[in-house]
Amino acid sequence: MRAPFRGIRAVSLLRPLGHYAPVTSPDPWASPAAEPSAPASSPVDPFASADAGAAPRRASPARLDGLVGASIRLASTDFGRLVAIAALCAVGPALLELVGSELAVSERRHPLEALASFMRLGTVAMAQGSIVHQLGERRAGRALPRLGATLSVGLQYMTSLIGVAILTGFAGLMVALPGIILAVTSGEAILGVVLGVLGAAIPVVYIYARFLLAVPIVVCEGRSSSPAVKRSMELTRGNARRITGAVLVLGLLLLVFGIVVLGIPTAMGDIAAETAGGETPFFWTLVEHGFGLGFEVMWTVSMTALAAEVFFRFAGYDRGASDAEELAEIFA
Repeated sequence: MRAPFRGIRAVSLLRPLGHYAPVTSPDPWASPAAEPSAPASSPVDPFASADAGAAPRRASPARLDGLVGASIRLASTDFGRLVAIAALCAVGPALLELVGSELAVSERRHPLEALASFMRLGTVAMAQGSIVHQLGERRAGRALPRLGATLSVGLQYMTSLIGVAILTGFAGLMVALPGIILAVTSGEAILGVVLGVLGAAIPVVYIYARFLLAVPIVVCEGRSSSPAVKRSMELTRGNARRITGAVLVLGLLLLVFGIVVLGIPTAMGDIAAETAGGETPFFWTLVEHGFGLGFEVMWTVSMTALAAEVFFRFAGYDRGASDAEELAEIFA
C-alpha cells in the first residue's frame, strides 16, 4: 500500500516540476514559428522564477485553443469521483444552511446560515485541492488513491487555498467597485445600470482568470497563497484574454445550467407555498437546497478542471503519451 500524499509530496517537496528529463518527441502544441526546443543537455524549467533571471515559459496561443472542451473532457474522465469529492466537502455547509433556513424567524438570517457561508470557504478550498490532486494523478497515469487519501490532500493545503480565495475575492471587489458605484448611483437610468453591471462583472472575470492557476500551483508546487497568486499572474501574462474568454464561456454555460436546474424546484416551491397559505413546505425547501448543492458541486468541479487543464498545459503535461513515463516520475 503506498503512503497517502506520496504523489503531492514528490512534486511540492522533493523537486520542482521542471526537474525531469526533457521530452524529445515533437510538441503538438508548439507554434509553427516557435524556437526549436532546448537540447537534452539543458533542460528548461517551465516554472523558473523571473527573479532567478529567466522569465517563466508561457504557452503559445495555439496551446490554449479549445480550453473549455478540453476541461470538460478532463473532468469527464473521473466525473463520478470528482462529483463525490465536491459533494462530500459541500454537504456540511448545505445541511447547516438548510437547518438555519428552517429556524430563521421571518426574513432575518439565522446564525447557522452565516456559519454555513463561513464553512463553505474552507470546504470549497478543500474540494479544489482534492480535485487538482485527483486530476494530476490521472494525468500522470498512476493508480488513483483512495477517496479518503485524496480528500486528505485537499485538507493538507486548505489554509493556503483559503488564502487564495480571500485574495481573489478582495482583488475582485476592488476592480468591481467603480462599476458597482455607477450601477447604484444610476437610479432608474437603465443605461447607467447596465454599464455599471458590465463594468463590475468584466473586471471580476479578468481577475479570476489571472488568479486561476493559483489553486493548482498551491497543490503541485507547495507554495503558500500569496506566492501562488503571484506565480499565476506571471504565467497568465500574455494569455489573459484567451483564459478570460474560457472562464467567461464556461461560467455562462454553468449559469444557464443553474438557472434551468434551480428554476424548476423554486417555481414548484412557490406554487406549493401559495397552496399551503404562504409557507413553503419542508419537502420543497429540501428539494431546492438539494438542487442548489448540485449546482455548487458542478461549478466547483468544472472551474477546478479548467484551472487544472490550463496548468497542465503550461507545465508541459500535454505533450502526449510519449512522455507518460516522465510525468509518472514527477507524481511518483
